[in-house]
Amino acid sequence: MYPQTRRPRRGGFTLIELLVVITVIGLLVALLLPAIGGAVRSARNSAVTAEINQLAQALADFKSKFGDYPPSRIILCENGDYSPTNLPPALYTYATPGSKDVNTGVLVQRSIAALRKFFPRITLSTTGPVFAPPYAPVNGWYDFNGNAATVPTPDPPKLLMGDECLAFFLGGIPSYTSSGGVPIYSATGFGRDPVNPFQSSTWAPNRLPPMYEFKSDRLKDIDKDGFPCYLDSLATDRPFAYFSSYGGSGYDPNDVNYDTGSPMEESDDSGTTSPITLAFKVNFPVSGGGFAVSPSPNPYTNTLTKGSPVTYQQPQSFQIISAGGDGLYGVGGQFATKAGDPLPLDSSSTVPSGDATIRRRERDNLTNFHVNTLE
Repeated sequence: MYPQTRRPRRGGFTLIELLVVITVIGLLVALLLPAIGGAVRSARNSAVTAEINQLAQALADFKSKFGDYPPSRIILCENGDYSPTNLPPALYTYATPGSKDVNTGVLVQRSIAALRKFFPRITLSTTGPVFAPPYAPVNGWYDFNGNAATVPTPDPPKLLMGDECLAFFLGGIPSYTSSGGVPIYSATGFGRDPVNPFQSSTWAPNRLPPMYEFKSDRLKDIDKDGFPCYLDSLATDRPFAYFSSYGGSGYDPNDVNYDTGSPMEESDDSGTTSPITLAFKVNFPVSGGGFAVSPSPNPYTNTLTKGSPVTYQQPQSFQIISAGGDGLYGVGGQFATKAGDPLPLDSSSTVPSGDATIRRRERDNLTNFHVNTLE
């Protein structure tokens, strides 16, 4: 009887077995990726929500110290001169997307009232310069943008929008260094001299600390006017939009606008209307009468924006708005918390009829008045 011949042991997997294993792994990855992506989005949203809450607390601390929340649009005149001859018409083109905006007098009064309330010992004038040559870097003028160490005279009047106001009033006088020609900003607080708290840290090292610790890599001067805004960590080159209710007197939808043609501007999906706008009934005097016509972004309301009266979210304080992960604010306006569609298309919008996709941009927006995204 011959001995049975043993077959050699197989040393590995067959091609079919390998393909089966690869297929199973691929299916598991496909199942896990959405869950992982959702967890990452939730974590990032939670981080931004926490940051919005911290900014809101800093604004509350500002009100406790200075008597009110910061405005969300202000004119800063380094020579203290708010007379009509010192305010060139070009200053307002940035703030006037259409023919309907607050008039010059309202904006001047609002600016002066805010600065005098926060800093009662400063001197401002509506008839002529407070400071005259020869200028000196110390107590020689109000160095709002902190560049007196390199610029021998006051800068021309500057208009700060809501995103810049948030960084300016919570951070104080900005300071910057240059890296490869790109300015790197930091917040230095306001000086302790009550007569001139607007000196740069170069000339007045004794300072009040900033109300909020801004991260320097996210302070960016988008419009190149020497005043940075604070970028949202979710969206590339999109700052937190800030709107003040001006002590409950109402929101000004034109407090956060961006130049036509700038990367910040949002158009409708067809590209035929630029920018997308909403018509608001506001409490402030509007140039030419009627309604304020404002492009995105806009504050949120509980009612239609052309209703009478318009009621706003957070009517006594402020709104902070993150554009969300898609980097788009959307048109703003009515947000109906308990409705089937919390972001209905407002009939006073200039978007093409029935273009509800505009409002879908806002579903991932984060704010200080709603605990989750707006979807």
